[in-house]
Amino acid sequence: MKEGKEGWPNYLKSSKNSKLNLVIFDFEDVDKCKSIDSLITHKKYRIITVNEADLIKNNWQVVIK
Repeated sequence: MKEGKEGWPNYLKSSKNSKLNLVIFDFEDVDKCKSIDSLITHKKYRIITVNEADLIKNNWQVVIK
């Protein structure tokens, strides 16, 4: 992914639905589980999908530390 302001718009354009797709697992479930596959099979996750307009409106920033 390209760094800076151009990185996220290009990433969004290359995604299947032109959105940022986040898959969220509960830490305790991941800690107890031997395989992420089992969490996926049992639907122990949450998906957050955000389009570019909402990212801009909410002033999203990605900070890597």
